[in-house]
Amino acid sequence: MWRSVQVGHAAANCVYIAGVNRVGKEGAINFWGGSFVSDPSAKIVVKGDNKEGVFIAECDFSRVVPLQKSWRFLENRRPETYDLLTKKLS
Repeated sequence: MWRSVQVGHAAANCVYIAGVNRVGKEGAINFWGGSFVSDPSAKIVVKGDNKEGVFIAECDFSRVVPLQKSWRFLENRRPETYDLLTKKLS
């Protein structure tokens, strides 16, 4: 689910996302790795496994603004509608 949520954020915001997760065991917690980079159209560009490693992803940032303009997710936000939720209560 962790990967799906991050990829969804990449698509909804039309941006590249680097999801980083460590590997190994720390106390009672097992870290399963699976780091990845997703492009603005939700395609996984590079994905790690359950071993330590360094991954390089080629990101074409010239795709970001045209995708944002065509999908208009960011343009259609209405932050003023939730302004009261973000103000500090006195």
